[in-house]
Amino acid sequence: MVLISNNPYHLATPRWLGRRFSLTTGQLGAIVLKRPAQAPPDLLRHLRDELRQHKRGAGPPDEGIIVWSAPGITLHGDVRHLDAGLDGEAVRLPLPVLCAIRPGALRVLLPKDRPGAPPEHAVRH
Repeated sequence: MVLISNNPYHLATPRWLGRRFSLTTGQLGAIVLKRPAQAPPDLLRHLRDELRQHKRGAGPPDEGIIVWSAPGITLHGDVRHLDAGLDGEAVRLPLPVLCAIRPGALRVLLPKDRPGAPPEHAVRH
């Protein structure tokens, strides 16, 4: 499974897991979850454990989870099309898929005192 997001998701701290502290980094976030050879019955628990191991740096780099960010990402494959989800919609994309940041293409207005916003001092990259 590949997740490409507008700005990277925070994965280092369990409390802030899955948040994006900024939408203005100029980077795409990428997370690749590799399916284990024998999928465990509780796949969500397995993925949570993989994230914990990734945080501690445990396990070989070619297993479990890969995380990085870049201004552009190109997906290649051995097939002609990629079944994907874009903002919750099922789509079929021809490969290769090129993803890039376009500054100013997305504008989001959020109140500073919104529920769930982390304190300013807690935001660290």
